[in-house]
Amino acid sequence: MYNEKSMLFLKVLTPLHAGSGTDLRAVDLPIQREVHTGFPKVEASTLKGCLRDSFERKKNETLSATIFGQKGDAEISSAAIAVTDARLLFFPVRSAKGVYALVTCPMVLGRFQKDIELAGIKQRIDVPAINAPALASKDSILILKSVKDQHMILLDEYRYNLNANPSFGDFCKNLKNMIGLTDTIMERAVLIPDDDFRDFVTHATSIVTRIRVGTKGVVENQALFTEEYLPEESILYSLIMMSDSKLSSNSVGAKELMRIFSKFLSDSKTFQIGADETLGKGFVEACIKDGDKND
Repeated sequence: MYNEKSMLFLKVLTPLHAGSGTDLRAVDLPIQREVHTGFPKVEASTLKGCLRDSFERKKNETLSATIFGQKGDAEISSAAIAVTDARLLFFPVRSAKGVYALVTCPMVLGRFQKDIELAGIKQRIDVPAINAPALASKDSILILKSVKDQHMILLDEYRYNLNANPSFGDFCKNLKNMIGLTDTIMERAVLIPDDDFRDFVTHATSIVTRIRVGTKGVVENQALFTEEYLPEESILYSLIMMSDSKLSSNSVGAKELMRIFSKFLSDSKTFQIGADETLGKGFVEACIKDGDKND
């Protein structure tokens, strides 16, 4: 039984490639995506492995085996920690004003509300209703004005008539306080329809063309390939759950293990996910929000 629950928020600092292997589409090495929505994600196994690797570099082996499980001749135990897929919460899109926007949609926010309830977080995030093609805070730095004083924004190549909604500003403020990773949500957040969000996260990711160099420093024949990245400034979240230790040689309660894990993230602040670590890719900033406690 998982007695402790928390929400892990991740802000992408450098382009992130959590790969899904080769693909028959235009991109040779695409990122991981949800099957039914096509939204980018980071698989739980990928996230857990990267967390374990980062934890092992800074903590002792016994603590690592206690939290993440142990394999070996002496004793075998499963992990005390459970990690869900990291879901996308905000996606950056270039803007004609204010450089870039952080877009989200009602489907994403509706799932997020259910997930924070599952984590036992009492703060409620009510999803505003879209009564215009897009919603933004009245303090948004993205707003353009037409000759008739009609608010609008230009995201990538698409214009949206905008409702500068005061209640959306309050929503963004509550979300900023919960996430704790960025102060720009109130200025940059835009709520757009689900279908538009799907199109942006499908077609506005970063596609990089790369080459493979041989042992003599010469480009290998037919070694051109493309790789997809989740862009920096993206914000994701994952549910973290903790049970009591299953390692008989080191019996520790769930509350203490969650405290140790939370302190590690607070002290480390950043870790790396996915491929191309030596290229500086995949570094994320982490913040953990505690849920309910079952003592």
